[in-house]
Amino acid sequence: MLRFLTAGESHGRALVVIVEGLPAGLPVTLDEIRAELARRRLGYGRGPRMRVERDEAVIVGGVRHGRTLGSPVAIEVANSEWPKWEREMSPEPGVPEKVLTAPRPGHADLAGMEKYGFDDARDVLERASARETAARVTAGVLAKALVAELGVSVVSHVVAIGKATAPAGVRPRPEDRAVVDASEVRCFDAAASDLADCFTSEPDFAPYHAISIDPRLFDPAKVREPLDPEPSPKMDDPNVLRDQHREARP
Repeated sequence: MLRFLTAGESHGRALVVIVEGLPAGLPVTLDEIRAELARRRLGYGRGPRMRVERDEAVIVGGVRHGRTLGSPVAIEVANSEWPKWEREMSPEPGVPEKVLTAPRPGHADLAGMEKYGFDDARDVLERASARETAARVTAGVLAKALVAELGVSVVSHVVAIGKATAPAGVRPRPEDRAVVDASEVRCFDAAASDLADCFTSEPDFAPYHAISIDPRLFDPAKVREPLDPEPSPKMDDPNVLRDQHREARP
């Protein structure tokens, strides 16, 4: 069984991923890793940072002369913006120059701050960040290399966004990967890739109501483990959730 573990913060020195369970003799190259990291930066909705950042991958251990050794593989993805953040994100004792006290809506910031008693949202958001997916992409490269030895290729594409839907049964083959990557929304069907059909220009002014959060929802140290075996009724009981929703209505 393959297992992977990631470490590092969004604006830290680097992200690190360790993958264990790979057999010896599996071909792995930095070119393959760099190519997949470049694909991660494609598509609609990528922020300004993803357009300027460069993923500098380095194989730290577990690979020799292009082949795995059977031991855990460690890969580092350096942050090219690190010099700008070295003081703010330093692991050395000190205090931050700017404390972030406003958690981002729809993110793990508030849950993490409550769970660990942080008063600085950056202690949470640096980990709960899309940047961390660079480490997961790197782990995926190794997993794809393993199944490739069994004659398996991995290809994905988007089949629906809202009311825009690709025709049923239209599936890309491995040789069509470049076509999928060329689509802003990663849709293999050209007609369904029209952004005008995927999103609405009419804003949704429907009211939203927040209920109290369960801090167990965020734990960067245990992302691969299930929630508490004794679930919180507040979070898991649909009847309680329904009552809370009714009470929150004006």
